[in-house]
Amino acid sequence: MWVPLTPLDFYRRSRRLFAGKTAVVDEGRRLSFGQLAERIERLAGALRAAGLRPREAVSFLAPNASALLEGFYGVPLAGGMLHPVNPRREALQIAELLNDAGSRLLFLHGSQAPLVGQILGNLKAVEQLVVFEGEPAGLGFPAMSYETLLSGATPYAPDLTALDENAPAALFHTSGGASKPRGVLLSHRALALHALYAVIAMGLREEDVSLCSVPFAYMNGGGNPQVNLAVGATSILSRRNDPETLLGLIAREKVTVWITAPFVLSRLLKSPALPGAEVGSLRLVLVGGAPLAEAVLAEAEEKLGARCLAVYGLTETAPF
Repeated sequence: MWVPLTPLDFYRRSRRLFAGKTAVVDEGRRLSFGQLAERIERLAGALRAAGLRPREAVSFLAPNASALLEGFYGVPLAGGMLHPVNPRREALQIAELLNDAGSRLLFLHGSQAPLVGQILGNLKAVEQLVVFEGEPAGLGFPAMSYETLLSGATPYAPDLTALDENAPAALFHTSGGASKPRGVLLSHRALALHALYAVIAMGLREEDVSLCSVPFAYMNGGGNPQVNLAVGATSILSRRNDPETLLGLIAREKVTVWITAPFVLSRLLKSPALPGAEVGSLRLVLVGGAPLAEAVLAEAEEKLGARCLAVYGLTETAPF
């Protein structure tokens, strides 16, 4: 029997096999795979009710938060494509990216309200704003609460066998050395295959607890949501990249796999907090996004007691 390749299968498999297991840890919040699946389907239902068009972009302006993780599945489940935007970009560039995506729906983290207020007049297509971890009444512009949106939605869980695996599931903007970011469409098939390639090449498994300190808005981090759900691993979300925060998460959550960038790794290796930190749970450190010196790789393996791999990819190739 032929079935389309899609990462949407991953959230359903993880619910079927690991419903009660912790799927995501986001600061003080913990969601099981069962709870995550329900929220994904409620988000899809809400988007359908809002009139989401086939293959339409839905933008998320947020750090690595559980709502963004839900968007990676809820948006394509509803027939659209997720467009994650890194809030660390310059304000006017963010407006350009949103306009390039043509997004009518913008989901924002509450901390990004001042930035959105600053660029609202530059947004050509945005019609509805949804805020999470923030109160709509205090934003200074009309918006809806994300939790209110989910609570009032009818879950949407269509049969996936009729899905077009070549339809776009996500839109990432990448500079790739150019001065102006360009949009790259990634299909259901591409994202599903990338996750399976990563699982096989790196030996990832369901017992893993994976900390991603790279923004999901970049494909270096944006492949993480599919990889973890593909094997039923627990996702630990970090919104800060300082050594103290990361070392605290590694120790408290018994992190086994850490995805990071060379600069963040180098800073952690130099931190005075490292010698006394509990990092014995780590077995694999994946470093990408920029060149990694062999000396830094060797130092990381010595100090962290884990295998350290430099990974390379392109957004255009999804990315491996």
